[in-house]
Amino acid sequence: MLLANISKLIGAVGILLGLDPFLCYGLVGIGAAAYSPAKYGILAELTAGNNLVKANGFIEASTIEAILFGSIAGGFFSNIDLLFALAMCVLFYAIAVVINLYIPRLALAKNKQKWVFRQLIFNFICLFKTLWSDHGGRFSLIGTSLFWGASVALRFLLVLWVPIALNITDNTTPTLLNGVVGSRYHHWCRICGTYHCIQ
Repeated sequence: MLLANISKLIGAVGILLGLDPFLCYGLVGIGAAAYSPAKYGILAELTAGNNLVKANGFIEASTIEAILFGSIAGGFFSNIDLLFALAMCVLFYAIAVVINLYIPRLALAKNKQKWVFRQLIFNFICLFKTLWSDHGGRFSLIGTSLFWGASVALRFLLVLWVPIALNITDNTTPTLLNGVVGSRYHHWCRICGTYHCIQ
Protein backbone atom coordinates (compact mmCIF):
# COMPACT_ATOMS: atom_id res chain seq x y z
CA MET A 1 0.00 0.00 0.00
CA LEU A 2 2.86 2.33 0.80
CA LEU A 3 4.56 1.66 -2.54
CA ALA A 4 1.26 2.16 -4.37
CA ASN A 5 0.77 5.58 -2.76
CA ILE A 6 4.39 6.52 -3.48
CA SER A 7 3.79 5.61 -7.14
CA LYS A 8 0.73 7.89 -7.21
CA LEU A 9 2.67 10.65 -5.48
CA ILE A 10 5.54 10.46 -8.00
CA GLY A 11 3.06 10.55 -10.89
CA ALA A 12 1.25 13.59 -9.45
CA VAL A 13 4.54 15.42 -8.83
CA GLY A 14 5.59 14.65 -12.41
CA ILE A 15 2.37 16.13 -13.81
CA LEU A 16 2.82 19.21 -11.59
CA LEU A 17 6.37 19.63 -12.92
CA GLY A 18 5.17 19.42 -16.52
CA LEU A 19 6.59 15.99 -17.38
CA ASP A 20 4.93 13.69 -19.91
CA PRO A 21 1.32 13.44 -18.62
CA PHE A 22 0.81 10.04 -20.26
CA LEU A 23 3.66 8.44 -18.31
CA CYS A 24 2.85 10.31 -15.10
CA TYR A 25 -0.82 9.39 -15.21
CA GLY A 26 0.27 5.83 -15.95
CA LEU A 27 2.18 5.82 -12.65
CA VAL A 28 -0.90 7.14 -10.86
CA GLY A 29 -3.01 4.42 -12.50
CA ILE A 30 -0.55 1.66 -11.56
CA GLY A 31 -0.56 2.90 -7.97
CA ALA A 32 -4.36 3.00 -7.88
CA ALA A 33 -4.65 -0.49 -9.40
CA ALA A 34 -2.20 -1.92 -6.83
CA TYR A 35 -3.69 -0.06 -3.88
CA SER A 36 -7.27 -1.32 -4.26
CA PRO A 37 -6.61 -5.07 -3.75
CA ALA A 38 -4.01 -4.29 -1.09
CA LYS A 39 -6.41 -2.28 1.09
CA TYR A 40 -9.03 -5.04 0.96
CA GLY A 41 -6.47 -7.82 1.39
CA ILE A 42 -5.01 -6.35 4.57
CA LEU A 43 -8.44 -6.31 6.26
CA ALA A 44 -8.41 -10.08 6.72
CA GLU A 45 -5.13 -9.73 8.63
CA LEU A 46 -6.25 -6.76 10.76
CA THR A 47 -9.68 -8.10 11.75
CA ALA A 48 -11.91 -11.17 11.52
CA GLY A 49 -15.49 -12.43 11.92
CA ASN A 50 -18.30 -9.88 11.98
CA ASN A 51 -15.75 -7.09 12.30
CA LEU A 52 -14.38 -8.09 8.89
CA VAL A 53 -17.79 -7.45 7.29
CA LYS A 54 -18.02 -4.06 9.02
CA ALA A 55 -14.45 -3.17 8.07
CA ASN A 56 -15.12 -4.13 4.44
CA GLY A 57 -18.27 -1.99 4.45
CA PHE A 58 -16.33 0.92 5.94
CA ILE A 59 -13.63 0.65 3.26
CA GLU A 60 -16.28 0.42 0.52
CA ALA A 61 -18.17 3.42 1.89
CA SER A 62 -15.04 5.53 2.33
CA THR A 63 -13.90 4.65 -1.20
CA ILE A 64 -17.18 5.82 -2.74
CA GLU A 65 -17.19 8.97 -0.61
CA ALA A 66 -13.59 9.70 -1.59
CA ILE A 67 -14.43 9.33 -5.30
CA LEU A 68 -17.40 11.69 -5.01
CA PHE A 69 -15.57 14.20 -2.80
CA GLY A 70 -12.46 14.08 -4.99
CA SER A 71 -14.49 14.73 -8.13
CA ILE A 72 -16.25 17.74 -6.60
CA ALA A 73 -13.10 19.11 -4.94
CA GLY A 74 -11.13 18.69 -8.19
CA GLY A 75 -13.63 20.80 -10.12
CA PHE A 76 -13.64 23.45 -7.38
CA PHE A 77 -9.84 23.61 -7.14
CA SER A 78 -9.37 23.69 -10.92
CA ASN A 79 -11.70 26.70 -11.11
CA ILE A 80 -9.34 28.54 -8.77
CA ASP A 81 -6.18 27.53 -10.63
CA LEU A 82 -5.07 24.40 -12.47
CA LEU A 83 -1.63 24.34 -10.83
CA PHE A 84 -3.30 24.77 -7.44
CA ALA A 85 -5.52 21.77 -8.17
CA LEU A 86 -2.50 19.67 -9.13
CA ALA A 87 -0.65 20.82 -6.01
CA MET A 88 -3.63 19.72 -3.90
CA CYS A 89 -3.44 16.26 -5.53
CA VAL A 90 0.24 16.08 -4.57
CA LEU A 91 -0.59 17.17 -1.01
CA PHE A 92 -3.33 14.54 -0.58
CA TYR A 93 -1.11 11.77 -1.98
CA ALA A 94 1.70 12.87 0.37
CA ILE A 95 -0.72 12.72 3.32
CA ALA A 96 -1.77 9.22 2.21
CA VAL A 97 1.88 8.11 2.17
CA VAL A 98 2.37 9.42 5.72
CA ILE A 99 -0.84 7.73 6.95
CA ASN A 100 0.40 4.41 5.48
CA LEU A 101 3.39 4.62 7.81
CA TYR A 102 1.02 4.28 10.79
CA ILE A 103 -0.61 1.05 9.62
CA PRO A 104 0.48 -1.73 12.02
CA ARG A 105 3.28 -3.88 10.65
CA LEU A 106 2.11 -7.46 10.20
CA ALA A 107 3.91 -10.75 9.69
CA LEU A 108 4.21 -11.83 6.06
CA ALA A 109 1.27 -13.98 4.98
CA LYS A 110 3.61 -16.02 2.77
CA ASN A 111 7.25 -16.24 3.75
CA LYS A 112 9.99 -16.46 1.13
CA GLN A 113 7.58 -15.90 -1.75
CA LYS A 114 9.41 -15.69 -5.06
CA TRP A 115 8.30 -12.96 -7.45
CA VAL A 116 8.75 -14.73 -10.79
CA PHE A 117 6.80 -12.70 -13.36
CA ARG A 118 6.12 -15.67 -15.65
CA GLN A 119 4.81 -17.75 -12.74
CA LEU A 120 2.62 -14.87 -11.54
CA ILE A 121 1.04 -14.55 -15.01
CA PHE A 122 0.49 -18.32 -15.17
CA ASN A 123 -1.13 -18.33 -11.70
CA PHE A 124 -3.34 -15.39 -12.66
CA ILE A 125 -4.54 -17.16 -15.82
CA CYS A 126 -5.31 -20.35 -13.88
CA LEU A 127 -7.25 -18.47 -11.20
CA PHE A 128 -9.10 -16.47 -13.83
CA LYS A 129 -10.14 -19.67 -15.63
CA THR A 130 -11.35 -21.12 -12.33
CA LEU A 131 -13.37 -18.00 -11.56
CA TRP A 132 -14.75 -17.83 -15.12
CA SER A 133 -15.85 -21.49 -15.03
CA ASP A 134 -18.01 -20.80 -11.95
CA HIS A 135 -21.51 -19.56 -12.82
CA GLY A 136 -21.65 -17.03 -9.97
CA GLY A 137 -18.12 -15.84 -10.61
CA ARG A 138 -18.77 -15.42 -14.33
CA PHE A 139 -21.96 -13.45 -13.64
CA SER A 140 -20.10 -11.24 -11.17
CA LEU A 141 -17.26 -10.53 -13.63
CA ILE A 142 -19.62 -9.67 -16.50
CA GLY A 143 -21.95 -7.61 -14.33
CA THR A 144 -19.16 -5.66 -12.65
CA SER A 145 -17.39 -4.99 -15.96
CA LEU A 146 -20.59 -3.74 -17.61
CA PHE A 147 -21.49 -1.60 -14.59
CA TRP A 148 -18.12 0.15 -14.35
CA GLY A 149 -17.81 0.47 -18.15
CA ALA A 150 -21.21 2.16 -18.36
CA SER A 151 -20.37 4.29 -15.34
CA VAL A 152 -17.16 5.59 -16.92
CA ALA A 153 -18.90 6.29 -20.24
CA LEU A 154 -21.69 8.22 -18.49
CA ARG A 155 -19.15 10.14 -16.43
CA PHE A 156 -17.31 11.25 -19.57
CA LEU A 157 -20.62 12.32 -21.11
CA LEU A 158 -21.47 14.24 -17.97
CA VAL A 159 -18.12 16.03 -17.81
CA LEU A 160 -17.61 16.62 -21.56
CA TRP A 161 -21.03 16.74 -23.26
CA VAL A 162 -23.24 18.35 -20.59
CA PRO A 163 -21.16 21.55 -20.32
CA ILE A 164 -21.44 22.04 -24.09
CA ALA A 165 -25.16 21.23 -24.18
CA LEU A 166 -25.96 23.51 -21.22
CA ASN A 167 -23.36 26.16 -22.11
CA ILE A 168 -21.51 25.68 -18.81
CA THR A 169 -18.12 27.37 -18.72
CA ASP A 170 -16.86 26.54 -15.20
CA ASN A 171 -15.41 23.26 -13.93
CA THR A 172 -17.32 23.10 -10.65
CA THR A 173 -20.86 22.63 -12.03
CA PRO A 174 -20.14 19.43 -14.05
CA THR A 175 -18.35 17.89 -11.06
CA LEU A 176 -21.24 18.81 -8.76
CA LEU A 177 -23.60 17.11 -11.22
CA ASN A 178 -21.25 14.13 -11.24
CA GLY A 179 -21.35 13.96 -7.44
CA VAL A 180 -25.14 14.23 -7.29
CA VAL A 181 -25.68 11.57 -9.96
CA GLY A 182 -23.09 9.25 -8.41
CA SER A 183 -24.49 9.58 -4.89
CA ARG A 184 -28.05 8.77 -6.04
CA TYR A 185 -27.11 5.19 -6.89
CA HIS A 186 -25.60 4.11 -3.56
CA HIS A 187 -27.15 3.62 -0.15
CA TRP A 188 -25.79 2.37 3.14
CA CYS A 189 -27.23 -0.92 4.39
CA ARG A 190 -27.47 -0.87 8.20
CA ILE A 191 -28.03 -4.63 8.33
CA CYS A 192 -24.81 -5.85 6.72
CA GLY A 193 -22.84 -2.61 7.02
CA THR A 194 -21.96 -2.18 3.35
CA TYR A 195 -22.85 0.06 0.43
CA HIS A 196 -25.25 -1.27 -2.19
CA CYS A 197 -25.83 -0.03 -5.71
CA ILE A 198 -29.44 0.88 -6.51
CA GLN A 199 -30.28 -0.29 -10.03
